[in-house]
Amino acid sequence: MTTQTVTQISAAARGKWPVILQMLRIDVPENGRHGPCPKCGGKDRFRLDDLDGRGTWICSQCGNGDGLDLVKLMTGYGVRKAAQEVAQVLNVPDVQELSVKPARQKAPKRDMSLTVAALMKESHTGESPYLTGKGFAGYPASLTGSVQHISGKDFPAGSLLLPLTTNAGAVTGAQLIAPTGEKSILPGSTMKGAFVALSPLPSEPPVQVVITEGYATALTVSQLTAGCVVAAISAGNLPNVAQSLRARWPEVKIIIAGDNDFQDGGENPGRSFAERAAKAVGGWMTLPPGEIKADWNDFHREHGITRAREAFRNGLVLCGEGRTQLPHGFRLTQEYLWYEKQVQRNGETEIQNVKICNPLRVTAITCDADGGNFGRLLEWEDTWGERRRWAMPMEMLSGSGEELRRVLLVNGLSYISTTGEARARLMEYISLCKPERRVTCVSRTGWHGQVYVLQDEVSGEGAESVILQTTSVQGRDFRVSGTTEEWREHVSRYCTGNSRVAFAVSLA
Repeated sequence: MTTQTVTQISAAARGKWPVILQMLRIDVPENGRHGPCPKCGGKDRFRLDDLDGRGTWICSQCGNGDGLDLVKLMTGYGVRKAAQEVAQVLNVPDVQELSVKPARQKAPKRDMSLTVAALMKESHTGESPYLTGKGFAGYPASLTGSVQHISGKDFPAGSLLLPLTTNAGAVTGAQLIAPTGEKSILPGSTMKGAFVALSPLPSEPPVQVVITEGYATALTVSQLTAGCVVAAISAGNLPNVAQSLRARWPEVKIIIAGDNDFQDGGENPGRSFAERAAKAVGGWMTLPPGEIKADWNDFHREHGITRAREAFRNGLVLCGEGRTQLPHGFRLTQEYLWYEKQVQRNGETEIQNVKICNPLRVTAITCDADGGNFGRLLEWEDTWGERRRWAMPMEMLSGSGEELRRVLLVNGLSYISTTGEARARLMEYISLCKPERRVTCVSRTGWHGQVYVLQDEVSGEGAESVILQTTSVQGRDFRVSGTTEEWREHVSRYCTGNSRVAFAVSLA
């Protein structure tokens, strides 16, 4: 039997996806209608478009893709394994005999900015019953002026009208929310990378950008923290919006305020998509705490503004591609390093949060050019908010850890727990972290190949991959004074043609 490539299998499946999905026991609504998603189960969230016969689909919770993407989503397989499942179905004689159905052609693109502008023109500002139920009584919102018929449903006059925009300000569609809470995207809208902004995006980078799933959650989060807040409308769109805003503001801090879709023993799509979005942009993620299904609006209404603000801040976790994989049970937030200890009470497992120290990051594995003298590159902020780093030899973990803690405290790490368990967890955390970055360490200052190593700085080609490693954080034996132009004027010009002066300057 000839092995087919993924591309060949996808081509063979074209026009046959409704039958393929049926034989794989993946139930989807017929004839492009809205219906329950076979993955998340959301009512009326899913639609199989099957554009160009590729099995294309969209779900307001799970995102979108083609037929093979849906098989991957439902089975949890990688692309090759999922393609093999499809290939097995394609080998069934009844499926082979199917003629390829004419592909549904994409309708001509409408100018959604004009469509939304027309709806906005006939809309009025008023109080949304939906937002009132979310705790925003009296909040001024744009409400539709007439009934809107979408996917067989009527959205009455007075439904919430939320324009979708890109980071460049282009309108790509809108979301409607009925007074009863039913939601729908205006037909023809482009969701990918578009969002609902609470206010126009500023021309200058804001303090931070916070991205939520829903609009009511965005309104809530605007009360919990500062910055620019936008709603991605769906969990699957979080990564797209995050990457779009990162392209606009490369250096801004991005926070994904995700939903906690907790299911006992099941998947948590809210967490998964929030983490994926945060990792894509090297951003932060925060979710409502606890083993309960809730977004930040739910948490705020249940516990009040003060506790919600505290939970939002304490739950911030830094994510990022190519960074560090934390050991199981450890959680690094904006405020502290924690260990989530499992304890048994009355026959049930509970989580007890053990506070270890202020944020301490393990950013690289170090070793010398001969493959010895292993260490870890530690980074933290001192009492004044200045970044500190130390290439710590692994031998510092061989004893009680007292010298390790002394060095960290002397160099500005403000808090380390005094309990024996927390101290042990600190050494466990440092030794088990798995950073992807690798750095060559040296034990003395001076020239090492093409780089020159000082106590707190390395210069030359490849400087970022070399560091001085010692049993303590090295002080600054050298200071910077003056400018390059002043040095040329008062020092280097006297070296020209005078070898003795040049030699003396080189020794300085």
